[in-house]
Amino acid sequence: MKEFVYPLCRNDLLTQRSRSDNVYFVSKRTPTQQIPQSLPDVAAAISEIARKNNEDLKLSGVSVLAENFDLLFSLILDAGHLNAATVKLAWDSSLEALTKAITTVSRAGFSENAPDIDLFRNGLKMTCYILTELIDFYEEQTSSNAVIATSLTTKRKKKKTTDVVALSNGRNVIDGDAWSTERGRVLSEFADLLACRNLSKVWANSGGSIEDAFIKSQLNSASQMLVLDD
Repeated sequence: MKEFVYPLCRNDLLTQRSRSDNVYFVSKRTPTQQIPQSLPDVAAAISEIARKNNEDLKLSGVSVLAENFDLLFSLILDAGHLNAATVKLAWDSSLEALTKAITTVSRAGFSENAPDIDLFRNGLKMTCYILTELIDFYEEQTSSNAVIATSLTTKRKKKKTTDVVALSNGRNVIDGDAWSTERGRVLSEFADLLACRNLSKVWANSGGSIEDAFIKSQLNSASQMLVLDD
C-alpha cells in the first residue's frame, strides 16, 4: 500500500503527488448520497474486530479503515451535508479502531517485524487524521450552534442555550454537552497513544522515527479542544 503522508491541506490528498509514486492519494470520491449506505458495513467490520483478541495486524480496525479511507475522506468533505447519525458513526468507528490499535501496540510482545506493519502504520495515521478532521468539524459546529442558540435564547427568553436544538443545513448536529463528553474520550485516547512506549516500533520500517506531522496533528487538535472547552 502507498504511504499516507499528512497533507498540508485536504486538496493535497485529491491530487497525485508527482514527486513520489509511493504516496497515497484519494483515487475515488464516494457520492454524498452513497456514504450513509456504505459506511455501516465498514463500521460493523471495525466493531467485529474490536470484540476479538486478534493479533493479525491486517485484520485490525485501523487496517480496515485504511482500506476504506476514500469513503471516510469523502465523508469529511461532505460532513456538512450528511445527517448527524452518519457523521457520528464515522466518529465512533474511528475512535473504536484507535482504541483497539492502542491495545495492540501496547502488548509486551509487539514487534516491528510483525507482518503487515506497514498497512497498520498507514491505518493508524489515517485513523488519527480522520479523527482530527472530525474534531475540526464538531468544534466548528458546536461553536456555531452556541451563537445560534444564544441568539434564539435572547429573542425568546424561554430556554437556556443547551436546551435549544440548533440546525445546520436543516440537519440536527451534536450539542455542546455531548461534544464535551466526546472531547474527553478522544483526548484520553490521543494521550494513551502518544505515551505508548512501543509506538516507535510502528515506524521501524519507515525511518525508525515517529513522524513529526503525526504527533503535531494530535497535539494541535488537543490544544484546540482544551482552549475551546474553557
